Amino acid sequence: MNVALLAAAISGLVSLGVAILAHKFNRERDRESDWRKLKLESYKEYVLALSGVVHQGRDQAAQRRYADAVNSFVLIAPPKVLEALYAFQDEITFRNEDRSQARYEELFSDLCRAMRIDCHPQDPKDLAEFTFRTLDIPPSTN
Repeated sequence: MNVALLAAAISGLVSLGVAILAHKFNRERDRESDWRKLKLESYKEYVLALSGVVHQGRDQAAQRRYADAVNSFVLIAPPKVLEALYAFQDEITFRNEDRSQARYEELFSDLCRAMRIDCHPQDPKDLAEFTFRTLDIPPSTN
């Protein structure tokens, strides 16, 4: 009788331990998923804001949106993403008189790869030779 009672108690404790561990791991996985979603939303906002300033149509509102998107990275982006962002920023700044389309595409590609690696649960395995590009709208004919 004591053996059966002891076995039942041990079984109950093991079940309780497994349930507690499963709950803990599920909460951590949910937190990580929420964090990746937040990063993806922030990175998406950055790319959308970049579209408003990168080629043409540099108005004050677009510049402000872009600055806000860049500044928000300090809260969510790891150093690898920030390093790629700052290198890209140095290339596209109006102060850079030696801008080149090839360098722009190289640094933008580096930034995209860093952001994709950061928000994907598994490495997206982007080829280093692949070039990410931005699309510009045609100039107004008015």
